Amino acid sequence: MKKKETYIVYGSKGYIGSKIINLLRKKKQKIICVKKNLYSKKIGNVIYCVGSDDWSINPFKTYNSNFVHLYNFFKKKIKYKTFTYISTTRLYLNLKNKIASEDDDLVISKKKNSIFNLQKLMSESLLSFYKNIKIIRLSNVYGYCVNKKTILPTIIRDSILKKKIIISINLNSQKDFISENDAVRNIYLLVKKKKLSGTYNLGSGKNTKIKKILSIIKKYTNCNIKFLKNLSKESYPKLNLSKIKGIINFSIKNDILKDLPNIIKKTKILLKKDESANS
Repeated sequence: MKKKETYIVYGSKGYIGSKIINLLRKKKQKIICVKKNLYSKKIGNVIYCVGSDDWSINPFKTYNSNFVHLYNFFKKKIKYKTFTYISTTRLYLNLKNKIASEDDDLVISKKKNSIFNLQKLMSESLLSFYKNIKIIRLSNVYGYCVNKKTILPTIIRDSILKKKIIISINLNSQKDFISENDAVRNIYLLVKKKKLSGTYNLGSGKNTKIKKILSIIKKYTNCNIKFLKNLSKESYPKLNLSKIKGIINFSIKNDILKDLPNIIKKTKILLKKDESANS
């Protein structure tokens, strides 16, 4: 019988980390869950999901989450078999290219929200000094995440609870959205490639305009939409996925526009349960 691999997951209680844990359990793998400020003495395949996007609320927290804990891991010379780091396709935000590839030179703006990109880029730069490293630049993950603070869960939650959503980006802004199931399945397939190193884009491979998402949310929640003045356009280049497709049996089974009605329906149920529990 083939010996089971050991997977050591940092950030196992976060959104992506918890989904990876669920998949590893289904695959009956050996799992060690580690808190972000602790370090496992076991040697295995590390999947590093620690991170925070609360830069506007607590920049010090995001700095610790997005760089310092990773820095401490390598400073302490923690041993590992392979190391997979979950990064972000936000690094491509300011590219002028129509298609974003892993080897493209990145552009960091002077805006305050660039702090998140800088921290991720610092982490990627640190990892370049080590062996057996995979960096996965993951696009916007969607799913049944009621309390997540990213744009999609926030506007769905507000559309249900407040019957109003406030939009701070241009309607023609577009992003690549990948379902949590598609993301985690492809991450797992990539992690299993033990002798592989490098940086890999992971997304659906197509961009979706925010106005299409809003039209579906409005249809199923009957909410009001308020637009702030001087809306900035936030559009990403399309992801080049040829590198990851050449390595694993890559597949995308979900589409955000088709999944949205069910996500809204389930979010309503989950919010109602939360309301009953707190009353």
